[in-house]
Amino acid sequence: MNPECPIHKTENASGMRLEWDNCRARQDRFVFWFFLFWWAIWVPLTVWVTSMIFRSDSDALSRLGCFIWSALAWPFALLIPYLLLQRYWCEWIAISRESLVCGRRGFLAPRPMSIPVAAVSEIRIGRYYEPGDSESYESSVTLNVFYFTPKGRKSRHMVGYWLHPTLKEKVFCDILEFAEKHAIPLTFLRD
Repeated sequence: MNPECPIHKTENASGMRLEWDNCRARQDRFVFWFFLFWWAIWVPLTVWVTSMIFRSDSDALSRLGCFIWSALAWPFALLIPYLLLQRYWCEWIAISRESLVCGRRGFLAPRPMSIPVAAVSEIRIGRYYEPGDSESYESSVTLNVFYFTPKGRKSRHMVGYWLHPTLKEKVFCDILEFAEKHAIPLTFLRD
C-alpha cells in the first residue's frame, strides 16, 4: 500500500471500491486520545460505583442508585475498547449505480452493510450536528452516509471513523467524482 496515499482505489465501468488499512493510514489522533482519556476515568469510576453496591453500610436507596449507574455504565466501559479495536481493521466502501456497500475486516468486525442508492438521502463530511441543536456538534470531522431504513427511519453510518480528516476528505471527493461521472443521483454536503 502506498504510504503517501493509503487509500487503494479500484474503478471499472460498473463501480468503484475504496479500501484502506486503518493501521497504515494516517489516523485522527485526537479521537484516540479522547477515548483513551475518557476510558481511563470511566472504568475506575464504574468499578468504584459497582463496589458500593456490596458495601454493608450503604442504605437501600444508595445501593439502587449504584446498581442503576453500574447497569448503564458497564456497556460504555466495554464499548470504548471495541471502538479502539476498530483502529486495527481494514475498511472499504464500494459504490455502483444500485448500491453503496460499506464493509470492515478484522477481529469482531460486523458484516458489510449494503444500502440501495435510492435509500441514501445524503453523504456528508464535517462536524455532524443535530438540526435545531446548536450545541450538538461532534468534536471531530466525520464522513457520514445518511439513509432511510426499510421501515422509513433516517439512519446514519460513519465511514472511515479513524481516518485523518484529510483522508476522509479524499474518500468523500472520490465518491463525489465517481457519482458525478456516472450520473448517480446522490446528494453531497460539506459542513
